[in-house]
Amino acid sequence: MKQILSLIVAFAIFGVIFSVLPSAHAQTSDVETSEQTTLGDELLNDPLAQEILQKIEESKRKIAKLEKQNYDNLQAQKFLEDRRSVALERLNQSLALSEEEWHEFSPKVAYQKFVDKMPSGVQGVYAKQFDFTESKHELGVAAKGKALDNGMISSKALQQFNSAARSTVNELNVYNEEIQPDTSAEIQTKIAIIQGYIDTDNASYFYHHAGLKGELNAKYSIEVENERKELREILKEYDVGTMPREELTEQLGFIREKYASIKENLLDENAKILFESDKKHMDSIQRTIDRINNNEDVSPFIKAIWNSETHSIELVRK
Repeated sequence: MKQILSLIVAFAIFGVIFSVLPSAHAQTSDVETSEQTTLGDELLNDPLAQEILQKIEESKRKIAKLEKQNYDNLQAQKFLEDRRSVALERLNQSLALSEEEWHEFSPKVAYQKFVDKMPSGVQGVYAKQFDFTESKHELGVAAKGKALDNGMISSKALQQFNSAARSTVNELNVYNEEIQPDTSAEIQTKIAIIQGYIDTDNASYFYHHAGLKGELNAKYSIEVENERKELREILKEYDVGTMPREELTEQLGFIREKYASIKENLLDENAKILFESDKKHMDSIQRTIDRINNNEDVSPFIKAIWNSETHSIELVRK
């Protein structure tokens, strides 16, 4: 029976506390004192009520402690993330600086220095062999990375690397056969073919340019002849006495003024046509020069240039 009464008292205390506390803040201090005194008279002398109040205070302290601990943990996590971000940024900067400092000693650059000391005719062979080996290595790295991503152990991933990066003897023989430099006779044949193309381009430029200038000069000559014809007609009239001297002077001036304007416009038009034609042809010439100089079969031995004095492409041996 006492236990039942104790539980009833406990629930009553909770009810009183939660009903009194919200309204207590809205009342005067005198009323608060009166409520607390009444509460003390009725309930606080009860041991069970005191025990419950102590547990409430202890719960409040624990909650406050947990909230502070949670706040401290969040602050520590934020600080740790900030430091990680700073560390990653510094690491990337250090890696970039290291790559820049050691670029000269990278495998490709170091190998290229070795290749540069070789005769120009075989430099391409060495460069292609390096590219072949590098491509095989990249295949192996990709295969190993894929294996590790799929959960393979290191030894199995290494087997995947070796399988993808290896080259058979037959494969190497075929590749080396493909990249062998041409013989001297083969090179001379290819140069002769290129020279033939150049001779055709040069002849095309010469005849086209000369023909265009001839057409433009012919148009100009026609206007000059028309001017002379009109001048002769006027002079004939003057010679037979049908035209006075003053009118002769006036007519001659009129004819010369008319054809001076015609010839000036014609010269301007001719200059524009020649310029556009020359620019169009020079663009074609430059494409031919670039095509020759980028031809791996002959570019180690010859170079194409434009001779502005002869207005033609020339092949220069290296």
